[in-house]
Amino acid sequence: MKKPPLKGSLEAVPSRDIYLNIKQLEKGIYNLIIVDENRIVKKINVEKT
Repeated sequence: MKKPPLKGSLEAVPSRDIYLNIKQLEKGIYNLIIVDENRIVKKINVEKT
């Protein structure tokens, strides 16, 4: 069974750094997609081993 994608949003960020803690994720490959005004800015593959 395929799990639905998780989506979230950020309010005003107090600094220019964004941290993604993958500790709670299961092992596997994840796609991080950064979007600005419905346009994909960057696609990154993240692997948790």
